[in-house]
Amino acid sequence: MIKYYAVLYGKLIECKVSKKTIEETYYKLSPSEYQYLNSISSGINYEYDEATVELMKQILHAGTLHVLSKLKIISAITAREFIVEQKLNYVHVLPGNNGYLNVQSDNIFLGDLEERDDTQTIFDELEIKKMRHDGRFRGIDFDHCLEEVKYDD
Repeated sequence: MIKYYAVLYGKLIECKVSKKTIEETYYKLSPSEYQYLNSISSGINYEYDEATVELMKQILHAGTLHVLSKLKIISAITAREFIVEQKLNYVHVLPGNNGYLNVQSDNIFLGDLEERDDTQTIFDELEIKKMRHDGRFRGIDFDHCLEEVKYDD
């Protein structure tokens, strides 16, 4: 799944755009690069001012980021638009159509893969990482039961 964002008034705004427009967008951030940018986005001003330049310097000197990630994040700030590609998965615990992980608030159960009002069946990489360390999911072998969600665009 690809999400398109614009940087407006110090906030990252998710926008709805066509697939063609997304494919023409040059700056693609990973989910972790997006999380980093989101954590510092309040320092991004609408106008390119001294504070924005200082923020870019801070990114360049961040010891936790790879140099390519730094350049991609600064490019996204400069262009004021970027996309984030996330890998989304179903968790298929048992064979059959009703063997998919369903989460509804604190209730965990197996069912079909259809998401309903308050039932989640699609999980991103960060959610799966958290589940791997959550004792409620200790019987699930996440290395063998993930099915990537395919979208027809």
